[in-house]
Amino acid sequence: MKTSRMKKSNILFVCKTAPWKSENGISDHFWNLSRTLAKTGHDVTIVCGSDLGFPENSYMKQGVVLTEIPYHHSRPIHALSKQSEEYFFKQAVKKWMSKNQEQFDMVKEESQKYTFTAYDKYRKQYSVL
Repeated sequence: MKTSRMKKSNILFVCKTAPWKSENGISDHFWNLSRTLAKTGHDVTIVCGSDLGFPENSYMKQGVVLTEIPYHHSRPIHALSKQSEEYFFKQAVKKWMSKNQEQFDMVKEESQKYTFTAYDKYRKQYSVL
């Protein structure tokens, strides 16, 4: 029986919270999927938010590169809504992506309504959910 070899891809997942910092189902899903993809030979990166005031930080955990980018959390400031927090995170990701997007073959991101958008290396957009 002939086995086919899968082409190695550089995959990026974007989620607001690191999986081990929150009980967020989407972050957990990205974390489990990322580790599985890394075990099969793909290069996987997760970009997630960190507190404003800390520098960008990248490190390896269980075969996955994690990059924490600072953004303004509105959670401690009750006057700011969930939408503004989402806006600040999206702006931080947009800035990071402008410098880094070309190195990835596929990007999957968490959005405010918990739907996903995927991009291939040609930046063609696909609706996933």
